[in-house]
Amino acid sequence: MYNDSSAIDQLDRLRELAPAGHVCQSASSGLAKLMAQTLLDSQQQARYALHQSDWIAGRLAGHYGFSDENNALKLGYDPQARRWPDWVGRLVNPVLLPEVQPPGTPVAGLSAELAGRWRLPADTRIVTGTTDSTASVIATGIREPG
Repeated sequence: MYNDSSAIDQLDRLRELAPAGHVCQSASSGLAKLMAQTLLDSQQQARYALHQSDWIAGRLAGHYGFSDENNALKLGYDPQARRWPDWVGRLVNPVLLPEVQPPGTPVAGLSAELAGRWRLPADTRIVTGTTDSTASVIATGIREPG
């Protein structure tokens, strides 16, 4: 949840390594929550850090491990360099971080099981998504400022 600020104990470490003013320097950021969650995962069973759209796309594809640039921002992803910064890997296990693509990038096909169940073409593609706020702006049809 956006208003979940329960990862308050992670802020000191986050602020120590993340660049000043970075969007993830909040107890409600995805990175702070991932840091807190990995501390609770005593069995080290987590395999992926997923956003809602990543989970849905992964279910449709039959596998996980991919995300889009917009959702990955609050995990610390650098959209200008198009990579995970080194400091993020010092805060969480890098194997949890998804492969990041621009929104709308084809990343997989619809799983054969779901294609059959829903009678969809076998070549139906799954593409990376975006955040709800960005999707709502696109849906309005805005083409220019103002």
